[in-house]
Amino acid sequence: MQAKVKFPFSQIQFLTYGVEGQVYKIKKEHSGEVLTAIYLNEKLEESEKQQLEIIYSSKFNHIIKIIDFSQKLNQDILIMECGEQSLKKLIETDIFQQQSHEYKNKLFLQTLLGVEEFYSLNDIHSNLKPYNFLCCSGNQSIQIKLIDFGLKESEYRKHLYVRGTDYYMAPEVKHRNHYDQSADLWSLGVIWYEMLSGDLEIFKIFQLTQLELDDNINLNDKIDVKEKTIISKILLFQPEKRMKLNQLISEIRNLCLIKNKQQEEKIEIIKESVQCQIESQINTSNIDRNRNQMYETIFQEGQNLVNEGQYEQALNKLNTLISLNKENADLYVWKGIALQNLNKYLEAIDCYDKSISINPRNDSAWNNKGFALQNLNKYLEAIHCYDNSISINPRNNSAWFNKGSSLFQLKVFSDAIVCFDKALSIFKNPLYFEKKADSLLELKNKKEAKIMYSFALELGSKNQIYIQNQLSKL
Repeated sequence: MQAKVKFPFSQIQFLTYGVEGQVYKIKKEHSGEVLTAIYLNEKLEESEKQQLEIIYSSKFNHIIKIIDFSQKLNQDILIMECGEQSLKKLIETDIFQQQSHEYKNKLFLQTLLGVEEFYSLNDIHSNLKPYNFLCCSGNQSIQIKLIDFGLKESEYRKHLYVRGTDYYMAPEVKHRNHYDQSADLWSLGVIWYEMLSGDLEIFKIFQLTQLELDDNINLNDKIDVKEKTIISKILLFQPEKRMKLNQLISEIRNLCLIKNKQQEEKIEIIKESVQCQIESQINTSNIDRNRNQMYETIFQEGQNLVNEGQYEQALNKLNTLISLNKENADLYVWKGIALQNLNKYLEAIDCYDKSISINPRNDSAWNNKGFALQNLNKYLEAIHCYDNSISINPRNNSAWFNKGSSLFQLKVFSDAIVCFDKALSIFKNPLYFEKKADSLLELKNKKEAKIMYSFALELGSKNQIYIQNQLSKL
């Protein structure tokens, strides 16, 4: 792959990071086309360029498509198809955690297919983590694509370097023992566990044992029995006993098929029931119940579209539902979120106000209204909304954090720290540590700020370059 002399792009948004480099959303200067770019940490060797050439000329469904290769300030840059956000960022959203297991399993299946395609190029990856998968927009739904090409894997294995992120790393990799594809299966098991349960606390235990892990999986009420059975066959400390990738793909496909079949059967039963009742003109209460079920199905589809970044399509469904029922407070919240993501903050605020007028004790509506006002630099009005949200639900960590962010913008740093501490007492988010550190730095408390930045890094902050720059000043 030959680099162009000029780099005719501008960065517009940081997406994720990995061993190979930082990933940004970029825009073509002349056409305005939005793409994705990896700013590589090291110069590409000839063998690596040949590997990328194979990916460039191949048609993969679940590996990010390479479009071009360029350079800027003597740094190699890969230009690829557009991605919206990392899988890690998606998993961390409240919206994702509210999704059905069927939805999460389908996305996980896509990560497996990406790894399967990767194995046609290399025998092992060893650094699988949700940061290394991008969410791209498909025709109807989200598409998960692998963005880390494992360029240095052979060198790492040769010298037994530890390559990977601690929470997702197989035990044999951590201990610098010989490892093979089964190490990737462990990492995939951790990713799936995180997608289903929303946390990684069990994997943060120093010298975790098989018994502790098995007990945690069995007692986790956010994971279904069938999913627990499969996970238990992946997260095994003995690599040779782990399920193989092709077996795991088969298991997840079967799981999705079972769920799809059950859903289809439910829909068919509803259709038959409704048709029978119309013909006989009896039991109208059951008809209403079936209509409500269909209403909820469309509502769920609208939420899924918001979650997948398909905001215009989501608005079409939500507006249809609102025309049928103007008294559903949650509909207006979801419509507001879609509008907010389209930077239509005033329209979003109008939706949140409608939701609040229907249900004044909807803490999510107050919090989202505050965030829209914050984006309009109306920090005092935003703080008033956050206070209302917190008074309704004192454990809304998002409202505490957002209030702290507004106070930070108003340079009330001591009060901002109090809010960040409240948010951290509810949920340990690296961004919360980072913003607390920024506030401490403004108050000249460098020692404490350094500790907070370090915590943010340990928890896998996506802003590693910024934090490292801040730490270099301390």
